[in-house]
Amino acid sequence: RQGDWKLAFCSGSGGWSDPKDAAAATQGLPPVQLYNLAADPGETRNLALAQPERVAQLTAVMERIIADGRSTPGKPQRNDVQVTLFKKVVSEIAKPRGD
Repeated sequence: RQGDWKLAFCSGSGGWSDPKDAAAATQGLPPVQLYNLAADPGETRNLALAQPERVAQLTAVMERIIADGRSTPGKPQRNDVQVTLFKKVVSEIAKPRGD
């Protein structure tokens, strides 16, 4: 999360509610979810396809956090395990439009 924006790295609910990730994939839902919490606190409108630049920006922030092993200022730390941000490629969402 950054400011009003929240990026979830899953296509489904990520939890117990529908759609589950497998069902979301068969429904053709984007592999990530982007919400403007100020405008949509109920997280009802996934803006990932409409805002690929913001998806790319927030993804880069998360990749840096993973690489640094921390989300707080300070010396980079080693992760205890290998962290895979995406189990599937999301390049279709993160690439600029018109390509």
